[in-house]
Formats: sequence, structure tokens, C-alpha cells
Amino acid sequence: MFQSLSQTDIVSLNDHVERFSEGAIAPKFSQPETLISSDNIEQLINSAFEQGLISAECSEGMGLWVTTEDPLQIQFSCQALRKIASINPGIAYQFHQLALSFYLLRELKKTGAMDIVLGGEEQPAVSLQGHFGLARYSLARFLKGATNSEDYDLLSDYFGHGASQQSTLFAHRSWTHLLTPVVVGDHSSDATIQFEWLDRANLIHCTEGHGHGLNELGHYLWHRPSNQTSSNSEAMQCSTLSPAQSRSLYSRALQIQWMGLSNIALGTLEHAYTLANDYSALRVQGGCTINQHAAVRNLLMDAKSAYSTTHSLIELACQFPINESSLADISNIRMKAHPMICQGANQALQVFGGMGYMQDAGLEKVVRDCTQLRLMNGTPMELSLFISELEQCR
Repeated sequence: MFQSLSQTDIVSLNDHVERFSEGAIAPKFSQPETLISSDNIEQLINSAFEQGLISAECSEGMGLWVTTEDPLQIQFSCQALRKIASINPGIAYQFHQLALSFYLLRELKKTGAMDIVLGGEEQPAVSLQGHFGLARYSLARFLKGATNSEDYDLLSDYFGHGASQQSTLFAHRSWTHLLTPVVVGDHSSDATIQFEWLDRANLIHCTEGHGHGLNELGHYLWHRPSNQTSSNSEAMQCSTLSPAQSRSLYSRALQIQWMGLSNIALGTLEHAYTLANDYSALRVQGGCTINQHAAVRNLLMDAKSAYSTTHSLIELACQFPINESSLADISNIRMKAHPMICQGANQALQVFGGMGYMQDAGLEKVVRDCTQLRLMNGTPMELSLFISELEQCR
């Protein structure tokens, strides 16, 4: 059992995260135009483990995503990711991904569906990203236990990782294993999402260039060899969840991912607003600082309003446990939050004028990172289709 938190604990833990962020992370990212070395990222990951910010598979603690049952634990995870993302969203995403991996491993062990024993060198990654949006309407129907004969093919394609289907992964280069969902079943039975534990050495993967942001991490495209299945590879283990268990666990994993992405993007926007506000108080044009100009004030107001609105939405979600009943609310929050965050980041960039597009100002990276986070695990349009089907399945 993980220790329950109190409001006093939240304050203390947030102070700890702030000291870690400002003292250990910020000095490594003082120049936004310079990509941090992989060794420095690995040092930060090791420090996060040592300080308990990330709780390993079998350990007890108060780190990120240790449970989805205690709203205060959820609140801490969200606040910590926002703070770290205000320094660097790539590092925040790496911490989030590791924490989500360990959460899933703990839950799989708790249900008896899979028991992975990690040594000191393994570093798991998790890939929930499928193909073609959110499997149209089929994923929503699956999570509501209302699949029909047509859904199996769409779900199999969405979660397929065969030789002709590549999936996306953002992770630090040190990842050694991958935890990923796969559909088990056929047209005549209930489809079940199981989780597979894959050895990186047995996967086919390549590093892609970064289309948008999160440049600190590797962008991988991966798939299994065509002759590799869970039944013939010693390097693979597959969980044994019941249909109800699989719906519950995947629903929680997806919601944790959405909450993580939303909070990382929100922390990134906070950083953008701070940069724009500070710059506007220093830059002189027309005989006064530009924060005296109405156009600049409107840009700053738009960025701040985007932050305040999305912050309120996310804080509301932190008041309740993450479970199957919260799926519609959290997906709706993410659908609404990300367009506002991206718009707010762009408005902050406009405060800098043409300089905002230069790498050394840091704002162009903020816009790219927010865009990348918006595209992961469901765009706003895909989420809209997902939510509409959830409503139909009630």
C-alpha cells in the first residue's frame, strides 16, 4: 500500500520538486538553442529515482503516479509535472513515461496478470500510441464493453505492431524494454487488451528526426519482426487480464497519459508566459516598454487567460480518483485544453515579434513542444469522435 498524502505533504513535496527543478534541472537548460547531452539526461533520471520522484516497480513511495485512487496523489503528480515542464517539457515527459511504466507493472502484478522482476539496469518505456487516431469509434466502444463484430478489426489494426505497422515512441536512448498493449481475441469472443513486455533487442526500431518538439528525447519508430509472437519468443511476456480487467487498466493508463500530457503542456505554457512577460517589461519601443502598448497587453492577456482556464479545468479533474467513470471527463478536458494551450504559446511568441522565431529566445521551442504534445495519443478532433461515442454507449 502506498502512503496517503495530506495537504501538508503536498506542500512539502512541491517544495522538494521545486528545489530539484531549479537546482538540478534548470542549470542544464540555460541555453534553449543548445541540445542537452544524453549523459546529462541520464544523470537527471538517476537523480529522480534517488529522490523518490519516480517510484520503481516494487518500491513504496510518494512519487509520480504511484496510485490513481487518492486525489491528493494525483494532484501532486500533476503539479510536479507542471513544475518540471516549466523548466523542460522533454524531461517532464521522460519522468512521466517512466512513472506510467512502473504504475502499469505494479497493477499487472497486483492482479496476477504479469510479474516482471527488474534488475538494476532495466529502464522501461511504454507505448500506448496506436494507428489512425483512437481507432475511430471502436476504442470507445471497447472501453464501455460494447464492441460489435466490426470493432475487432479496427482494434487489431490500432494496436497492431506487425512488420508493416510502425508505432511511435518518445524516450531517452537508455530504454531497454517496452510495455505495450495488444488485442487478443477474435470476432466470436470479447476482445481483450493485454500488455506485452518486449525486449528492445528483439524489436526492429529506428530513430526518426523530430517533426515538432521534445528534441531532448529520441523519436523512435518500432515494430516487431514478422516472425515474432508472444508464444514463440522468450523475450516477450504477455499479461492474462480478463476483459473487465483489461478495460479498467487500459482506461486508467490512457487517462494518466492524457493528464500527463495536459500538465506538461500547461507547464510549458507557464514558461512561455513568464518569458514573454519579462521580455515585455524590458524591451523599449516608441519611448516606453512594450508592455505599455495595447497590442502587447492583449497578447499577454491571451496567454495568461489560456493558462488560467486550462489550469482550472485540470485542477477540477484532480479532485477525483482516476477510474473508468472519469474517462469521459478527462478526455473532454484534454480535448479542450490543448488547443487553448497551443494558442496561448503562440501569443506569447508574438510578444517577441520576429525574435520569437529565433532559437536563442526559447519561444519557438515552446510552440513546437506544445504542438508535439497536442498530437500524442489523440488530437482534439480524434478526442471529439472518441467522446461522442462514449456518450452513445451510456
